[in-house]
Amino acid sequence: MKLSTLKPVFERFNHDPDKVDSIHDFTEDQFELAFNAVKYDEMTSAQIAVAAKKLAGHKLFGRSVNVAEFLLNRMHTLVHGKVPAGLDRKKAAQLFEPSGDMNRFAYANTVDAGENLKKAKQSLTNTENK
Repeated sequence: MKLSTLKPVFERFNHDPDKVDSIHDFTEDQFELAFNAVKYDEMTSAQIAVAAKKLAGHKLFGRSVNVAEFLLNRMHTLVHGKVPAGLDRKKAAQLFEPSGDMNRFAYANTVDAGENLKKAKQSLTNTENK
């Protein structure tokens, strides 16, 4: 395939947010919705999956179920200092590097993201060693 054929396709997907659902660039409203979904109770990965379907259907969220699930898992880890039970190891490893915007959101909501991420990593390491 020629580059001249690929370039327009790449540019369309690279610049059209409706075509590619990225896990980056969340809005304050999206953070708030995810925070409210996980802040009161620790959840399992199965409960997160159910909550992700509801979140993806919310008119202010406007993202896919997969992106909602990723955000909820990451927010859960920040808020509770614990990876949701039942989450596979590969997915869990992706939760430990939240964006600066997400960290600022967490601190603004009195969540010590740094300490909670440290706890979550330690808990995951302890689980691996059992």
